[in-house]
Amino acid sequence: MEYSVENYLEMIRSNLSKKTNELVEKIGSLVEMSFAEEVNAIFIESSIGEPTLYFRLSTREDMFDEVFEEEVDEGFAGSIDLLDEFLVDEWLEEEWSDTLEEFYEKEGVEEACIAEIGRWVYQCFNQANGKDIGIPSYFEIHDAGNALDLLTGEWVDPEDVEL
Repeated sequence: MEYSVENYLEMIRSNLSKKTNELVEKIGSLVEMSFAEEVNAIFIESSIGEPTLYFRLSTREDMFDEVFEEEVDEGFAGSIDLLDEFLVDEWLEEEWSDTLEEFYEKEGVEEACIAEIGRWVYQCFNQANGKDIGIPSYFEIHDAGNALDLLTGEWVDPEDVEL
């Protein structure tokens, strides 16, 4: 098989697009929620490195520390599953090969994948009027470093953000 970054991103886009309506609906439902006063930000989180993705919402008091339900008296705090695991990377699901591994490493596929997923989440957030949630909102891939500010569409270093 001939691997290319464009073919890879087309596969990712195709699989993400199947979940667009569901994610837009879930984000839209957040607009109606009353968050606890201890909640200073919400994070849509996922993880890559597997053929599947999931999306979860967590509430935070700052860029690193979650706020849990038992820590508040009133309003929502905690986490919500936004999307259950679904197949996004068909190539990873197939048998791993040295050629595929070399392609992923040489072409910076992980970074391209994170950027593509971030664009998709940002589009879904905007389509759902996520800015109406009224709380700083971010998207992050677990252990990837930067977070996508869903209000501005800019990637930020969490160490540089004060809430």
